[in-house]
Amino acid sequence: MIRYYISFLLLSLSVFSAPYLFAQVQDSTISPIPVVVRSQKDSSGVNLNQIPYEKKVNLHPEEYTLNIFQSDHHYYDNLITRFNSNDELVAADDYQSGFNLFQYYLNISSNDLNVADTLKSISRLNILLGSKREQLLFLDHQQNLGRKFGLNFSYNTATSPGFISEQFATYRAFNAGVRFNAFRYLASLQYNYHKVESKESGGIVDSLVIDGLSKSDILALPVKLSDADNKIRRHNLAFSQSVFLLKNYTGDSTLNSIAVKTFSSYDQKGWVYTDAGTTDYYRQIYFDSTATFDSSYVKEFKNQASLVYNYQDQNNIISAFMLSAGFSRHDIDQRITISSSNVNYTSAIAGADLIISGFRVVADLDYVFEGNQKVDDYSMHLNLQKKIRSFWLNEIILGWNTYSTSPGAVIQQYTSNHFIWNNFAFEKEQRNQIKGEVTFLKNMLAFTGSITSYSNKVYFNSEALPGQANNEIKVIKGGVRLNTNFNKFNLYGELNWQDADNDIIRIPDFDCFARFSYKNQFFKSALKAEVGISLNYYSGYKALDYMPATGQLFLQSRTRIGDDPCFNVFANLGIGTATLYLKLEQVNYNVFGDPYFAGPGYPSPSRTLKFGVKWLLKN
Repeated sequence: MIRYYISFLLLSLSVFSAPYLFAQVQDSTISPIPVVVRSQKDSSGVNLNQIPYEKKVNLHPEEYTLNIFQSDHHYYDNLITRFNSNDELVAADDYQSGFNLFQYYLNISSNDLNVADTLKSISRLNILLGSKREQLLFLDHQQNLGRKFGLNFSYNTATSPGFISEQFATYRAFNAGVRFNAFRYLASLQYNYHKVESKESGGIVDSLVIDGLSKSDILALPVKLSDADNKIRRHNLAFSQSVFLLKNYTGDSTLNSIAVKTFSSYDQKGWVYTDAGTTDYYRQIYFDSTATFDSSYVKEFKNQASLVYNYQDQNNIISAFMLSAGFSRHDIDQRITISSSNVNYTSAIAGADLIISGFRVVADLDYVFEGNQKVDDYSMHLNLQKKIRSFWLNEIILGWNTYSTSPGAVIQQYTSNHFIWNNFAFEKEQRNQIKGEVTFLKNMLAFTGSITSYSNKVYFNSEALPGQANNEIKVIKGGVRLNTNFNKFNLYGELNWQDADNDIIRIPDFDCFARFSYKNQFFKSALKAEVGISLNYYSGYKALDYMPATGQLFLQSRTRIGDDPCFNVFANLGIGTATLYLKLEQVNYNVFGDPYFAGPGYPSPSRTLKFGVKWLLKN
């Protein structure tokens, strides 16, 4: 009974929190987060407020010359080993066998075109050609059928050297959906399918020296694993709806609404790891010494419901106010080779969003009050944002978040051909974080910083087995960002410093990114051109190694990576709604000595010329 009283109390305090869980609803028009400034859209119709609480850096097209499995060391650092504000890849409840390293790609949704305010059809084509081993095609389309119905679909396909260099991988994804938009009823039904197949090499043999070797020589080096593969499939079906009990517009700027919002999803993931059993790469073989066939299957039903009050008046001191409260129910079935488990739990969710005189407060709460696992798990976020109309000081952002979460089912118990463990004694992992950002000089200069502390941190040790830290871990980060223009020249740069007082969280002490370009227009502004050079660099450190059999990253002490600058030159050409980009990556490959490593045992891709086009088509 105590837990139910606590959950009721937390719901009553919903004015201090915001519904982050509803961010999964792909149709932003039915999100409980208000779109306060309706005119804040770019030329493609993309809603700039779709993720309103995270600062987004407007990177240029050449920085996305994919690799969807971008395998240079700057990307490896950002995606896998550097901690972001959400710890998407390292939170204890995100450790799912075979899915951790691949999770980013299983969540890709390129169909973010928003045509809710137009009857026109919009298509987007994104093509990249790098080599026979690196090609990409993204096709997205959205169209409204009248003023109430809308359709969308996307198809993505890519081949690449892999998540870490020289693991040939393929990626396929398909998305289709339908939307209905009436005055008092909004609904969206979306289906997503993802497929990833990756050849696993285990990296090159440790004793090999690659200094002076050509690209073809490196590709021919002996590796630790042969005939090993990871294959992943994901199906996701999601339905969301909003029923407005009250929806009242007064003039052009005032809105009062009360809505019941629901979100339901079915998520199914399957993963298979195979090898031929012809290597001593693995220390243990428990079931079959001739071949490995490990599989994992996860099935999750998710249901959410909330009552949301929304007020907007851009002409008043209080320009927007949103309040929501509800619950979320999860039912998860998981099978790993011969072991299986079921997890079910219910959490109370609540949120608030207030904008008053240019000051914004956003908060959310998620508390698990019932279930066979994860009871008393919680997460809370609070973000403060103040825009200042001054040349010197422009914006101040402060954030605080905390969570306490039980180790996932895979961490607690796992059985496969190469790994077996039982960790039911693991305690809840806790994290507290304070972060901030201040921008100056019309957003030309920004300073960022954060302090994060962990208790009972879950990690994978040097034997690729789960472990839990018995002491508090702190991570301190600071950074500066510069974005300035002088005539037709642009300089963009980031410099970050970070310190982790432990041997579990592996991050470089320094990393930087710089980009210098020249922009101009020709033929009566019909052609927009940009040429430039970019630099990636981070200091040397003992990065995490990769375990193919579990898809996890684990501690290692034999290899340092980093201390190798990477220079790229590029050109972007804009003609109408099309952007053509040309990029020569790693111009300095093998110039300063050894070719650098993308990860321990994985040499980085060599000098590569990439060509691509991104074309937005409007009917």
